Amino acid sequence: MSRWTDVESLFERLRDATPEERRTILDAEGDEGMVVDVSSLLEAHDGAGELLGRPACDHPDAREERWTQELVDRGNIGPYRIIGVLGAGGMGVVLEARQEHPDRSVALKILRGASWSEDDREVRLFQREVEALARLDHPNIARIYDAGRTDDGQHWFTMELVRGLVLDEYVTEGSLPLRARLELFGRLCSAVAYAHRRGVIHCDLKPSNVLVADSGDGPYVKVLDFGLARVVREGQGSQQSMIEGMRGSLRWMSPEQTRVTDDRIDVRADVYALGVMLYELLTERVPYNLEGLAPLEAARIICESPPLAIGTSVPRDLATITRKALEKDAARRYEGASELGEDVRRWLAREPILARPPSPAYQMVRLVQRHKILFGSVLLIIGLSLAFAISASVQAARLQVERDAADHHARVVDRLIQWWGEKVLAAADPSRSPNPRITLAEVLRARARDIELDFADEPVVAARLHHMFARSWISIGLFPRASSHLVRALDLRRQHLGAEEMLTVSVMNDLATVFQKLGRTDAAEDLFREALSIRRRLLGPADHPLLLTSINNLGFLLNAQGRHEEARPLLEEAYERRRRSLGEGHEYTLSTKNNLAVMYIDLDQQEKAEPILQDVLSARQKRFAEHHPLVVRSVVNLARLRMLQGRHEDAGRLLSECRRVTTDVLGQDNLSTLEVMDAQALLHRYVGAIAEATKVGSEVVAARRRILGDRSPETLKSILKLAKLRHAARDGRGAALLYEEVIAGQRAVGRPEERVLLEGYQGLAVLCHDEGLFKRARRVCEDALEYFEEVLPAEHSNALMMRGFLGFILFDAGEHEEAEELLNGVVEAQRRVNGPGSERTLLTSQYLAQLYLKTSRVEEAERLARYVMDTRRSRRGLRNQHTMTAMRVFASSLFMQQRWAECREVLRELVGAMADVMPSVGDFRAVSLVDLANCEKELGELEAAEALFRRAHALIEGGEVHRSLDKGLRERLVMGLAETLDKLGREAEAAKWRAGQSDR
Repeated sequence: MSRWTDVESLFERLRDATPEERRTILDAEGDEGMVVDVSSLLEAHDGAGELLGRPACDHPDAREERWTQELVDRGNIGPYRIIGVLGAGGMGVVLEARQEHPDRSVALKILRGASWSEDDREVRLFQREVEALARLDHPNIARIYDAGRTDDGQHWFTMELVRGLVLDEYVTEGSLPLRARLELFGRLCSAVAYAHRRGVIHCDLKPSNVLVADSGDGPYVKVLDFGLARVVREGQGSQQSMIEGMRGSLRWMSPEQTRVTDDRIDVRADVYALGVMLYELLTERVPYNLEGLAPLEAARIICESPPLAIGTSVPRDLATITRKALEKDAARRYEGASELGEDVRRWLAREPILARPPSPAYQMVRLVQRHKILFGSVLLIIGLSLAFAISASVQAARLQVERDAADHHARVVDRLIQWWGEKVLAAADPSRSPNPRITLAEVLRARARDIELDFADEPVVAARLHHMFARSWISIGLFPRASSHLVRALDLRRQHLGAEEMLTVSVMNDLATVFQKLGRTDAAEDLFREALSIRRRLLGPADHPLLLTSINNLGFLLNAQGRHEEARPLLEEAYERRRRSLGEGHEYTLSTKNNLAVMYIDLDQQEKAEPILQDVLSARQKRFAEHHPLVVRSVVNLARLRMLQGRHEDAGRLLSECRRVTTDVLGQDNLSTLEVMDAQALLHRYVGAIAEATKVGSEVVAARRRILGDRSPETLKSILKLAKLRHAARDGRGAALLYEEVIAGQRAVGRPEERVLLEGYQGLAVLCHDEGLFKRARRVCEDALEYFEEVLPAEHSNALMMRGFLGFILFDAGEHEEAEELLNGVVEAQRRVNGPGSERTLLTSQYLAQLYLKTSRVEEAERLARYVMDTRRSRRGLRNQHTMTAMRVFASSLFMQQRWAECREVLRELVGAMADVMPSVGDFRAVSLVDLANCEKELGELEAAEALFRRAHALIEGGEVHRSLDKGLRERLVMGLAETLDKLGREAEAAKWRAGQSDR
């Protein structure tokens, strides 16, 4: 448990206790440092809104007003004639006074409520300010003139009277340009550096303690309020004890100042405060949002959280200067204010700044921090290599690979680590690489071919390196690259170590995961099953983490295929055993619980999924901060469930609060914030607010372009989502440009993410289809197929998917024979590759059912459509767009057979669900309403039929139906409504409807 946790626990326990209870518990605490920390925090908490929270000049209350008025009524204090009140501060009041000899106006500061005793802490602070000011004689620091006491023992001193605005007000009200702001800041640094040379550390620098006034020579600054200053006496060094407790203004307080027992406060605390002020001058906001936080939480953020991103509008060198001043480790900051000011001066003079990039060692640490998952996977596989060295030695001895296997494998591990360090880590070291911006991914690509060359005589080592490379690619989501390494690693390990060896099984598991990501689910299932079988034999009944991982992985795969009855016992076993061995709150346990929730959603058992998702969210919230990525992901998952449930307001509240937190703490451009915004765009689309969805989607794309660049995988995924939104908004040209950007961006890289490329091609083809451009739609599909069949196996899932989509385009263009042949071949192959219940098989089967409808093979269409509908409904439930699409096709097969009652039941259920789940899909709703109205008409429910026809007409007139459907659908609607009106005896009204249609 960290010291922060201990301090927080005791603070929370005592926060609302009585003074007597606090004293009793603190007296019993054996850790003196803990007592000091908690006592100071309690004092800060009790005084929140007074010392830490109040502005520089509070308005006195009634009692203070009387005391202040009594001072004014005195007329004189010492040799000074009182003119009026300038303001009140934390410890006293500041008066304007006039001195006769010499004749000048002064600011006279009087300590509130002090007696003749010298022991009071406020008196000592006041005297320290006098001592500090007495040491200083600088044009940018307000000078002290005199000090003394009144007859009744009240301490006072006089100083230079400065008339001006505080720094932040002067800058914003005057709309000062950047250069002028930095020139003022340079003068401020000069003043603070002078104070440091004179042995004075301010300890409370902030804009309200810096006044700016205008003179004939331009604006000048004056540093005020040395009430918390630290005076370093000769021979004491800079580490003398600070004032009792945590005092000052948290927003500008350095991390070491928040640690109230930290005795290492030196001039770099002022450098940090100057860094905060520079950040404010550059961005007009603060680096940490501490508004409304308790002192303990605010201090935690200052010590542990990175500052908000400075933004691209600030010049890079100025951002570097600011970040160096704001380093949490004081040793990494500027040595003093003079060095900080010198770098600002250099920037103004267009000279190279002194703030150097971090050292090679520090860059390597940061490289590891930036690629935690990637390096973690590398260290994990090295660790596994070491852990199983003895096991591998036994296997190697059995296979007679080496007479002394143990020594051999020790040398193997040494050589492996040496190769990785020299070939990979050294190449990724910015200080040693000819390209200082080289990424680890670029190094891995360049070094992949060296594995088999360097280890031709050591196939087991080569296998390990292939596995390490694969884990690295997996960690950054490049699964095609990972798969080639894993296939080779598995082949080498099976050949030289045997199948039933733990490291071989580890490769099987990783390759199965990659195959699953690539859509090769049959191959993935075979490997998952083989890995699970071997691990059950080798590890026995114990709750070994690797065994539980295999159980969880196979259950997850089966659930994704819709094989819920097979998945359920595996996921439940993995959950129970992880809960028992790791605990309810362990992240692996929570991950399996989340998989169970997904399964229940697929089974339309949302009432089971909801409490699980809430439990996972609650557990993560207890363990992590609100803005932690896992917490954000859980919130997004729960919000997506709310969308499926039609509880859009609840989903909106969850996402709005989550976005507020991530934006405040992490910034608008943080990836977690963008994940929430993605979900918000989806919610807007669910409720039919396409314009708002497009606006949010555009913001996400713009942010990811700024952060990651135009061609990054995440940016291209966001562009794809925005293309779909523009498509839904009928912005055909805008959507087409975005789809084309996705396709070009994906094809520009060596191995694109096939799923994103596939959806880009499909989106563009559908757009052309919707616009009636069937020839162009076909060309898009054929271009995609040419690419996929060149780079993928013939029966790869993505190649099959594109071929099936071409079949859909062909049958809609009237090429029925060619389309049927193509679709039948794709369905047959997908059943083999993906399984009969996979979503991809179902989608192509649905295309084929629609073709049967169009060619009047109604019974074949009904059979296939029923199969698709029933499978989807069992997997996903009714309130799912894919299920409802299948219901629509099935209803059409019943409608064409004039089975009105059966068709009506299906359409009633469909229309009811669509109102919540698909309110924005006007085409779909209008067609379903017209068919349902015709069913009601045929069954004699004329009033119901009329109402449904009019609802469909409102959608058409409201422009919610695409023009490609408008004419035919309108004709069917008018004919049905006119016939209904005729049967109701309203022939004249029916004639008007028919005439209106003729006129069109």
